[in-house]
Amino acid sequence: MDVLLMDFLLFLTWSQLAFAQCSYRLSGSSGTLQSPNYPKNYPPLADCNWTISVPENYSVRLNFQDFAVDGSEPCEFDRLIVRDGPNCISPILRSLCGSTIPRPIVSSGSRIYVEFTSSQFVQLKGFQADFMQVERSGNNSNTMGPACENTLEADTGLFSTPNYPKPYSSHTECVWKIITQEDRRIKLEFLDFHLYSDCFLTYVDVYDGLDCSTRILRHCGLIAPKAINSSGPRLLVVFRSSGQNVLRGFQARYYTFPKSTATTGTASRNRSGRWIVDILRTASVLLLTSSF
Repeated sequence: MDVLLMDFLLFLTWSQLAFAQCSYRLSGSSGTLQSPNYPKNYPPLADCNWTISVPENYSVRLNFQDFAVDGSEPCEFDRLIVRDGPNCISPILRSLCGSTIPRPIVSSGSRIYVEFTSSQFVQLKGFQADFMQVERSGNNSNTMGPACENTLEADTGLFSTPNYPKPYSSHTECVWKIITQEDRRIKLEFLDFHLYSDCFLTYVDVYDGLDCSTRILRHCGLIAPKAINSSGPRLLVVFRSSGQNVLRGFQARYYTFPKSTATTGTASRNRSGRWIVDILRTASVLLLTSSF
């Protein structure tokens, strides 16, 4: 089994809760994965994922040896999600919690993506599972894709959570792929933001590109995040909710701009007292100052 530990870091939500994030890539004909600290209790606010690959033309079979994850269906707090594919927006095979060892899970293809998240409230032993390659039968478990999936290719646009400005539905997953020309970038602004303050319940993720390893934001609460600029021509936005809801969600706006366009510049006063603004000629200028 080949194992690559991608990263382990701490980051803060707007409410200053520290999430423990870890990401792994596992490949080979068989192997093992387990929750952080297993067999000791997993940490609060864990946010971990595993991308598992077996040889082409085979499927992945996931067998659980031990399982103790706080909660009961529909798994609103701690949960283990198994996806039928290589990334965080692949269709869901199972969403798991509780103390009963789950039945084996078989993918339709050669890769699965496993996510584990925990709340700050109760921590248990977690899980241990083995994966192995099996002959592909084409009769894998039923999957559940995102409730809404959109590809946005216009130069500018608006999008929002389902039912906005009315409350969004519980247990919803929505995906927006924003794609522009190769020589352009994307600016994303949240015009309204009204989610619960617990990011393990409801949150928005933003990725710099369409790769789930490039997350640049996870946000929740009632305060909109700052505007985001992509480094290239693609941006991925994912919204997930669990539990009951009475909040309206969010509305966002995006627009594209040339990669060469400066978004900030400098201003200085010359000897004659005139202000010199240093920015590209093709750019519009908004001058912000506290005093002259």
